[in-house]
Parts: sequence; C-alpha cells; structure tokens
Amino acid sequence: MKIKYIAICLILLCCLMGAASAAEDVSADAVDTVDDAVTVDAVSEDTSDSAIIEETQVSYDTTTEGINEEIQTDEISEESEIVDSEPTRATDVNASNWKTLRNYCQNNTTNYNIHLTKVIKCGSNGIVFANNATIIGAPTKYITGNFSKIPFLSTGSLNISFINVTFKDMSAEVLIKLATTGTNNFINCSFNNITTTIYKSSVIWNENGTMYINGCNFTNCENGFGAITNYADLTDGYVQMNVENSRFEDNFARREPGAINNCGDMNITNCTFVHNIATWWAGAVHTHTGAYTRIVGSNFTDNMAGGVNGSGWNGGALFSYSKLEVINSTFTDNKCNVSTGGGAIFGYSMGSSIYNITVDSCNFTGNRNNYSTNITKGKGGAIGVQNLGNLTVINSIFINNSAENGSAIAAICENVSYCNNCTNCSCPNCPNCSNCSHNVSTGDPDCNITNNIYINHTGTENTVTISGNNYDFDYNNLSSNNIQTIIYNGTGNDYPNPSPSPSPRLHHSLGSSILGDWEDHEIIYVDINSENDAEDDDVDGSDWENAYGGDSLPIALENILDGGIIYVAEGTYRSFGAGTSRNHTVIGMSRENTIFEGEFWAYDGGAYSNYASSTFINVTFKNSPLLIINEKNFINCTFIDKSVVLNYMIWRAVNGAPENYNFEHSFVTTFTNCEFRDSNFEGSLLEAYIYTQVNFINCTFSNITANSIVNNSFGFTLQDSINFYDCTFDNVNVKGIVDIPAGTTPVERYRIEGGTGVENFGPITEDGHDFVNTTQSRTETVLVADIDGDGNLLINLTDVSGNAMAEEEVLITVNGDEAVPYALGADGTLSIALTDLTDVTGKLDIAVAFEENDEYKGSSAAVNAVLEINNVTVEVPVEVPVYVPVNQTATSITASDLTATAKVAKTLSVTLKDANGKILANKAIKVTVNGKTSTVTTDKNGVAKVTVNYAKAGTYYYTLSFLGDNDYKASMKAV
Repeated sequence: MKIKYIAICLILLCCLMGAASAAEDVSADAVDTVDDAVTVDAVSEDTSDSAIIEETQVSYDTTTEGINEEIQTDEISEESEIVDSEPTRATDVNASNWKTLRNYCQNNTTNYNIHLTKVIKCGSNGIVFANNATIIGAPTKYITGNFSKIPFLSTGSLNISFINVTFKDMSAEVLIKLATTGTNNFINCSFNNITTTIYKSSVIWNENGTMYINGCNFTNCENGFGAITNYADLTDGYVQMNVENSRFEDNFARREPGAINNCGDMNITNCTFVHNIATWWAGAVHTHTGAYTRIVGSNFTDNMAGGVNGSGWNGGALFSYSKLEVINSTFTDNKCNVSTGGGAIFGYSMGSSIYNITVDSCNFTGNRNNYSTNITKGKGGAIGVQNLGNLTVINSIFINNSAENGSAIAAICENVSYCNNCTNCSCPNCPNCSNCSHNVSTGDPDCNITNNIYINHTGTENTVTISGNNYDFDYNNLSSNNIQTIIYNGTGNDYPNPSPSPSPRLHHSLGSSILGDWEDHEIIYVDINSENDAEDDDVDGSDWENAYGGDSLPIALENILDGGIIYVAEGTYRSFGAGTSRNHTVIGMSRENTIFEGEFWAYDGGAYSNYASSTFINVTFKNSPLLIINEKNFINCTFIDKSVVLNYMIWRAVNGAPENYNFEHSFVTTFTNCEFRDSNFEGSLLEAYIYTQVNFINCTFSNITANSIVNNSFGFTLQDSINFYDCTFDNVNVKGIVDIPAGTTPVERYRIEGGTGVENFGPITEDGHDFVNTTQSRTETVLVADIDGDGNLLINLTDVSGNAMAEEEVLITVNGDEAVPYALGADGTLSIALTDLTDVTGKLDIAVAFEENDEYKGSSAAVNAVLEINNVTVEVPVEVPVYVPVNQTATSITASDLTATAKVAKTLSVTLKDANGKILANKAIKVTVNGKTSTVTTDKNGVAKVTVNYAKAGTYYYTLSFLGDNDYKASMKAV
C-alpha cells in the first residue's frame, strides 16, 4: 500500500502546468456568503473539539509516509539547490469519527496522513484545515451526512490531499472549498449523490491555487454551477486545475454547466462525460470570460444544455466565452434546442473576452440542435459560434449530426435574444435582453475550417455555413451524402455532386492520403439495402443513388483506386473478400449499425510484402475471427465477441519459403479509440504472429474472459512489439494483458502504459510464458526552446524532476524540412546560431523534438523567429514579438548553487548586469524548473529574489532566462 501511494504522488509530479489568468463573471456575493458562513461556524465551534489529539499508530504497510514529501508546492523556487537534510515526515493516524478527523485536520503543529477506519458522518462543526493533511479512505470507509454550511475549507498556502475517499449521500452549501495558494489533490475519489444548496455552488470549489483531480468519479450530483468550479479570485486572478482519467455521469446543474465550471486555467485529459445536464448552457464544461480550457483524449456522450427538455440554451457539451482547445476527443449524441445552436460546442464573445476555439482531430457523431420553427431554423448541429471571435476546426470527422442549417458547423453573425419576455433578469446569458447589461459582440467570425470529413448530413440547408468572408476553407470532403449548396472559396474541397467545378481532392486528416487526382472509383459507395448490381455497367458507386448494392464489399475493394474511400451504409455485411494491394479507407455510416459479421479476411490481395495501409472508421465487427494481414488502422471501431488474428498467413508463407521474402520492417496494426467487449475465448482476444507490431491507443476492453488480451506467437523480430497506451479495462478476466515468451524484454517488445482497471502485476511466468498487466512507466521529459538576442536557438532538456539529460540527441526541424539531429551538452543544453541552422531568411518555424526511448517519454517545443540580414526579430514562445536591434548591449546572469534544508524556506538571489557591469533594474527573469515556468523581476539593485522551499531532499536544476529587449541582448544560465 505504501508503494502504491508514493507512486500516485510521483505521477502527480508529471502533470503539466499551464499558465493563464482568468476572470470569471461569477459575482462575489455568493463567495462572500460562503466565507461568512465559515466565519460563523468557526466562532460557534464546540471547544470540546479542541481536545488534545491522541495520535494512533498505524501499521507500516498502510502508512503513506513520503506522500507529502512527493507533492511539491506550486512555487517555482529556483536554482540548483542541494538539500542534504532528512525531510520531516507526516504522521500517520487513524480517524473513526468526525470529531477525530476534524481535530487532526485543524492541528497546526503537525502534518497528518489520516486514514479513515469507519464510515464517518458529518458533525455539527466544519473542518478548516490547519496543516498539510492527507485524508485516505477505502471503499467501505466513506464520508456521508448533511451539513448546513461548508464541511471542508482551506485557506493560506496549505497542500491538501484526498486519496481513495468516497463521499456519498451528502448535502452542503459547497462540499469542499480549497482557497489556498498551495497544491491540492484528489486521487481515486468518488462523489455520489451530492447536492450543494446555495446559488453558486459546486461539490469541489478550487480558488487561488493549483489542483489535481485524477481517477475520480462524479455521479448523480446536483449543483448550482457544476460538480467542479475552478474559480479565479478577481484580486489574485489565477487558478490552475488538471483533471485526468475521471468520469462525470448523470450530474445536473440548476444553472450551468452540468459538470465543470472553469474560470481559470484548466487541462482535462482522458475524461468521460455522460448524460450531464445544465439548466442553462454547457451540458458538460463551461469556459468563462478570460479563462483557458484544454481538453485532450476525452469523450462526451448524451450531454444536454437547456435542462431535461433541452430547450433555449447553447452548447450541449461545451460552451466558451474565451480560449478553448479540444484535441483528439469524441462527441456523440449531445444536444441543444436553440436557434443559434451548438449541439456539441458553442462559443460567443462577451465584453472584452473573445472566444478562441480550436478543434483538432476530433469525431462528432449524432450531435444535434433540435430547434425549428416556421420562422427560424436551428443552426450548428455539432459546432456553432456567433459573431466576432475565432474558430479553428481541422483534421476532424463529422457523421450524421443534425440541424436545419449548418448541420455540422455554423459560424454565424446574428443578434438573437437569449431570454424572451423577462423582467429584471439576472442571468448572464441574455446578450440582447432589454433588462440585461451583457452584450454579445457583433461582426463576422474568423474561421479556419480545414481538412475535415463530413458524412451523412441531410438537413434542409447546408452542412457548413459561414457568415462573412473572414475564413479559410480548404481540403474539406463534403461529397458523402451531405447537403451543401454554398461553395466557399478555398483549395482542395470536395463538394456533393453536382459541383460547380472540379477541385483538388482531400488528403486524409488522419495521416495518410485518402484522395488523389479525380479518377473513376476513387470513391465508392456501398449499400447492402440497395438493389443495384455492382457489376452492372450503369452502376459506378459514385453516390448513394448509384451505390454498389447487396453484399458487394469485395467488389468495391477490388475496384477502389490507391488512396480511395469506400463509404458503407448501415446494415450487416457478411462478405469481405481478399482486399486490395493499395491504400484505402473504409468508413461506416454508423458505428453501431454498420456491422461486419462473420469471418473476414482483411488482407491485401495476397501480396505479403506489400506495405499498403487500410483504414477502417466507425465499423462494428461481430462474431467469428478477423484475419488481418499487412498494415491496418482501426479508428472508432467496435469488436464484439470477435477474435483478431494478425499476420498468420505471412508467418505461414515465410515459414514455408523464407528465401522468397525480405521484409523491410514489421507490419503495423493500430487501434485508436476502439472498443472490445462481450468476448469469451479460451485463448487470447488477439493473436499477433511474428512480423507484427500492434498498438492500442485510448481503447476500452470490457466484459472479456480470455487467457490474455494479446498473445505473441513465435517470438519477435524487426520492430515487432505489443503496446497499450492509456487504455481502460473493465470486468476483464485474464491471466495478463499480454502473453509473451518467457524472458521477453519489456518496453522494447511490449509496453503497457497509463492503463486503468487492472492490477499492477507482472510478469507471472507459466509454462514458458510471461503474463504481464503493466510495465514501468517511463520518465516524463521537459524540453524548453528559446531564442536569444544574438539570434541563437537555446535548448534545455531535463527530466520532469529537473535533472539535466546529458548528451542526449534532439531533432531540429526548420520550416518543415527534414529533421536534423543535434547532441546536447553535459548539462543538457544546446546553443546554436540560427544562421547555422538554415540558409533561409525571413520567418522561421522551428520545431525541436526529443524522441521517446526505453527510459524516457518524448517531448517537444516550438519557437518562431524572423531571420534578417542586419537584425533579428524574435517571436518568443509566449507569442510576444521582441525586436532586437544590432547595437544591443550584452547581458549576463549570475546565480550560485544553493544548499537548503527541506521544508525551510530560503532565498536565491539572481543578478542581471550588462557587459559593462551596469546593474539592470526592473527586468523580467524567466525561471524554469521541473517543466514549470514563473517570472521574477529585478529590483533597483539588479537582483531578483526566488523563494526556495521544497518538502523533499534532492537536487533541482533550473534554467534562468532574460529574453532581451530593445536595449539589451538576451542571456541564459542553467544551474
């Protein structure tokens, strides 16, 4: 148990820290009410609760000593500090009732790890934390009961952690309000049936500090403003929250949003949002004015704006007034019912906060805006934005979303009242109501809509509608059963027939070419429900009317050209055929209802040395084996009671006549966002023969009984490997996730990282086989790139703990050219003149990458510059251009190594001077350690003070950078 807790805390140190200030339009009255309530509670505190605390000894295997030492504070306390003293450890104690728990939490002399030993019901007095407490629960040792105000409150600079704690059947004004400048953590916690009662309330309210929420569940919670609020105090203006591997289901907001209310800086990674409802807007997540939300690898299903009737409000899943980035995420069956739309995502600008929404590599299926009247048509079935702002949608797939206009995307300029016939309205989403002070901006949206695929959008008007002329619209494929009467200026767009003019074809948004130059059979439609004869000369498969009918997939695969797409209608297909020796993509019109059933042979025409790639999107494979040969990609596919055999026929052919084959590399099969479920096999779910590399990325395995998920047959060669990344296992009964020959080298030949739902064991050896559930996580790395005033590219590579990665190799790419390797020095840094990187002048886009290896995860950085003959204009990563004239004075930074005592604050002095020894006052010094960056400013003596205060002994490495200005050159020091 001790090892598990320490591992959890080490993971916390790997979380990325963003930086953004945010100002929320949440009024202060509710917060004042909360604070007043706490004050009263503190005054009326029962003095008997202040009794002397009697520490309870806890057995060694259940202690968590070291947890607090592993969790750093949010301070960027800089410089190479060598701390050589033994850190003070937290004391492990037990709590079996509210009074004991409260006393330990409020003791201000000792940090406690408090283990819950019984079900604890809230007492009459709330807890105000006074030490860096960690509360540790268990499935049957939970917290329950009702409380009139706030049962858990923290202020100051404390670090509070909850681990494996369940909260259930509770009500309070706010359940947990942590208003500290420290770092707070919720790890593997559950919140079930929680009701918060005041106007602006949440289960968890984060204010002024940094919070990590990892592996948590929020179910059936009712709140005023979401299950979680990340609230930026208007004075301090900063909060940071990272939500990872968590699930939000069946939550309800009396106002908005259904799940997460972000008024600061937030990362949401690998999370699931199911059937959350907001009475107002944002069924799942709201990004408020001045805030920033980044969502990666998450799923949004059946969320709704506008209450249980889904009426009158925008953003079925997401709503943003400001910066929102959504990457590699899935939106399914989210909905709204309002004229301006946004079945999945909506944004508009409020006051000085301008929406800036980026959607990259996402899938939108079945989202809808149900609004329709005789006068007004609903818009934006999947994505909608209104008036002045920025929308970028790239590399994404839209399938069967619905609205009467803009059934996939609507970027409109329209003044619409969000609140009809109201009097003295106080809601903040009424931009044109005469009784409201909030005004939505006017003007056309600024859009970049590029490299997307649209399938089966058949509303009464256009699939994509854009107001005005401020747009880029390129390489969009709208040819597959979509309505699109407006032809936008752009390159490479493929419109439904008839099209006003031929245009260059789309290139696959998922990384391989889908369409080349127009030729017959570059696109083929297949519909098992059609009576068309695929071999009839009059049937060319060019659209649904002329689709290949019947079970004609084998004919389509024979006739498709290299880089072509086959669209497959709903239905059950029982013939698949030998395939093709060319690159092609098969896209099902409905993941649930486009079913390939029976035994399928997915191989490329018997050409065993052919490396052509086949991609399958939105298809369900059911029953009997799927025999795969050559390279395959499966994206958003489902496998039900389906075994998969990889490259058996290649192994058989090579085994019979090896002299006929000389393979260049292993054949790669990759499953991305796929689901494997309801399977029962004596052997393995997937069998990978030699010459196979198989990858699973963000896949789900549920209700499976087998010997293993993947079995390797006949060993490994070339680049053969079995890799699982960020997969979920639910009710999986196996000996091990992978079954490989005993003694197989981990990481090189198999890797299981970021999985949830399985026990962490392995290998277990049995009859010459190793069964393994997980492999050791590789160390995160941090790569920083800057450009100094002399026109040098500065690179610094460390691990996540700030240790320099000596003499490693990085790849540098300039303007998309071939990457060139460079070796770092013994201190993990590199300085190279831009003129040595390239002969090109003008704008330079520089990308730096450290490639992953067996020990370390990869990392990257990018920086832009303008290289001129007589001067250099530098655009630094924070996107603030700095002009550097040729006559700048050189500068230098001095700072010495520092030795400090753990948990005792010291100050590191950083001095900035020019080449003549002149002190430089009021200059910003950027300080980077452990991947986190802060800024300190020099005083009148040219000295900047950096606080050093760590809980754990160790060596910490820092990079100090002065980025230069019009008078002085940049300088950097790594210590």
